[in-house]
Formats: sequence, C-alpha cells, structure tokens
Amino acid sequence: MAASTQKSIDTKDRGTICESDTNLEQEIKRGSKLSTGNFEEGNQPGRRKSGQVEGEGHIYVMQDKPDRFKIGCSKNPESRLRQLQTGNVDLRLVYKEYVISDMHWRESQVHTDIYNKYRLYDPEISSREWYTGCTLDYLIGIIQRHASR
Repeated sequence: MAASTQKSIDTKDRGTICESDTNLEQEIKRGSKLSTGNFEEGNQPGRRKSGQVEGEGHIYVMQDKPDRFKIGCSKNPESRLRQLQTGNVDLRLVYKEYVISDMHWRESQVHTDIYNKYRLYDPEISSREWYTGCTLDYLIGIIQRHASR
C-alpha cells in the first residue's frame, strides 16, 4: 500500500484541518480504540449512557458534501474515517482537535450547541451526528470553545 502524506493547516494553535489522507500503514500498525456518540435512544446529545468511560482523544469533523458535516470523537480519527468510508467513500476528515481530556463529554456539549439548529434529517443515514446549513469555520469555533474549557 502506498503511503500518502498529510498536509495540514494549524487552526488557532488548537486543531488541524486535514487536506489529504494519512499514512494508512502506520495507522493500522498503531491500532485504535474508537468511540462513537452513544446517546441513549430518544435523548438529545449531552446525555451519555451511564458508565461511559471518559478519556483522552480528538473531536473531529468529517465532510462528504460541500454543506454536510459529521462531528464525532475518537482516539484515532483517521482509523474511524476508514471505518466510515466503507459506507461512504466521499467522506473526508477535514478537522481534528488536538488531544483533549473528557472527549465524550466535550463532544456531547458541541452536539448540544448545534443540534436543534443545524441537524441533518436524512432517512438514508443515521443523522444524529450529521449537520448542514453551517460552515466548517463555525463548527471549528464551537469545538474549540468546548475543548478549551
């Protein structure tokens, strides 16, 4: 498998905007523990399942169309991207926050801020973590605000 380089742009000294794929072989060798937004059925973001272990990791933004974004958290966003690309080959990692503590709680706070206004309602996908009608810069600002608390 050919290795590709990752070009990135630092954003306000907090996160990285990703412009291309990373070296897949290195990521596979490292392995990962992935996290998804495990919200209890029927609840809005901000309510985690009881017993959810908090940890360090990244809040990320992925994009598959010009106006469609997925926000999530993972210890390894690049690995999570590859996992999600099996169902959506157009999906790209466009931003990841530097390692933060309590990533699940912080991610849920981001979702709580934007859920009602920008949530994407699409029966074709599980749309709890998908948003439309906002810009990447807006999402980065929300993520950085919660990551710095």
